[in-house]
Amino acid sequence: MSTLMKKAVLVDESVWLALCLDLNEQGEEAYRFLEAAIPSLDIFVTATCIQDVWCDLRHVLRHIVIEEGGVLDERIEALISSIAWDSVAVVRDTATVVAQGPVDAARAEELREVQADYRDALLVATAEGCKANCVVTFEESLRECLPVRCVTPAEAMRVFGL
Repeated sequence: MSTLMKKAVLVDESVWLALCLDLNEQGEEAYRFLEAAIPSLDIFVTATCIQDVWCDLRHVLRHIVIEEGGVLDERIEALISSIAWDSVAVVRDTATVVAQGPVDAARAEELREVQADYRDALLVATAEGCKANCVVTFEESLRECLPVRCVTPAEAMRVFGL
């Protein structure tokens, strides 16, 4: 008796940030992909990615407040923190969190010849470890990385027929 394997993707920080910040076309593309992928694919995210989303959202939102002439008082800081935490909840509710451990770290070191950035190599190593078919990303540097296929959300929709 044969069983069909469900397809799996590891979604990186750039896609989650585009979704949470609604970054024009990228935010819309991320939303369309995730909406189509939820019933059809196993969606993975690393705990490190969630931490990065939280930190980067806080940084970007603080920057926006300052750029618009606002003041980062206690009330605004609390609001920014609340938005970041709500975004973490969206990611956790959408994806399965996968751990990164010593095996992934060692594999990332082996990938240094094809991926100079350690964080990108660790993400690719983690994708291999959780048996993801690909990494979904907007990052050009990752899109050239082997051995795991890295695609944009729109490309992932085409690859998986979503």
